[in-house]
Amino acid sequence: MRKQKDLKVAKIEKQIIILNEQLKNKKTKKSQIADINLKIKEYQNLIISINNTYKESVTYVLKTEFVIHFLESNYPKMMSEI
Repeated sequence: MRKQKDLKVAKIEKQIIILNEQLKNKKTKKSQIADINLKIKEYQNLIISINNTYKESVTYVLKTEFVIHFLESNYPKMMSEI
């Protein structure tokens, strides 16, 4: 799960690097600069979203494991029937 997240983020970071290079290029038109900056911001927000989703997923897994362990410890007969 973490590797998938890291790969997605790495691909997006490459796109941001490419866009930043376009901004540095003197041949880039002024009309394109606003569009490039908007794309960079969108990619940055996407990275934040991916990281938040990963954190939420990990938290969900940990909570689920805690509940299962609690039920197994306190209600072994019930859990053996499941």
